[in-house]
Amino acid sequence: MSPATIAKNGGYVRLTAEDDPAGSDCGPTEKKDFHFPIFTVLSVLLVLVGGTTMIHHCATSRHGSFGSCSGEGACEGNTGTIGFGACNGEHACRFNSASISWGACNGDGACGSNQGPVKQFSCNGDEACSGNSAPAIMWGSCNGDAACQNNSGQIEKASCNGDNACHGNSDHIGPGMCNGDNTCPGNSTTVET
Repeated sequence: MSPATIAKNGGYVRLTAEDDPAGSDCGPTEKKDFHFPIFTVLSVLLVLVGGTTMIHHCATSRHGSFGSCSGEGACEGNTGTIGFGACNGEHACRFNSASISWGACNGDGACGSNQGPVKQFSCNGDEACSGNSAPAIMWGSCNGDAACQNNSGQIEKASCNGDNACHGNSDHIGPGMCNGDNTCPGNSTTVET
């Protein structure tokens, strides 16, 4: 891909299944574009010094920004959007179908099969927010192993931080609530200040 082509695409490097070398560990590929947003000048420099192999990603249906989706099986089957520095860990964000903001869902199995929006710096821990289907998990929440796992209620900011916190919750949890290991498990009532 020439620098002119990259510039024409507005600074995006588009990798398709054909760009995925035979024998890679990416698994089965699909004919879907992978959009890799970078500044046009940086794109030109990268192509001049090493070509697109310097920024190769598996050409599957996942969409991740810089520093995202590292770890075996991470973002496999993802159909949602994933921000910077998110979804790092084995099978993190596997089969996610929602928006995951930057710095979220880092840990083995974090946000697996997630169906609800996850805001920044949330759901960091092994299996955190896996099976989540809430309207939203706000920023700085659900950090801890298995925190908010199988949650279906909205979690406000800075809540449910701790191992198993809010596991199986099905109602609204207000800001700054249910912090600590094993707090509010199976909750089915509104928790406010």
